[in-house]
Amino acid sequence: MPTAPSSSPTNLWAHGSAAKEVGETEILVRAAKNAGLRHVVCSTLEDTRELLPVQDGRMPVLREKCNVPHFDVKGEGNELFRRPGCRLRS
Repeated sequence: MPTAPSSSPTNLWAHGSAAKEVGETEILVRAAKNAGLRHVVCSTLEDTRELLPVQDGRMPVLREKCNVPHFDVKGEGNELFRRPGCRLRS
């Protein structure tokens, strides 16, 4: 298995699409898994929906599912990397 660290950024601001960033992250997860990487460096933010669910009503919901898209989408990325068993470092 490769032991060199890997880092690949995603950028919500480049295209403004939360769905596209999630798709990019899914590609990175598959690539890391297929390459047999044991560790992936993932620069992320907290998913605000864990602290303030979108059903709460105290905060406007953007794009039908996010409180703060650039935070929430990075939080989704955390979970995508955890699923296949990669050791996430954020």
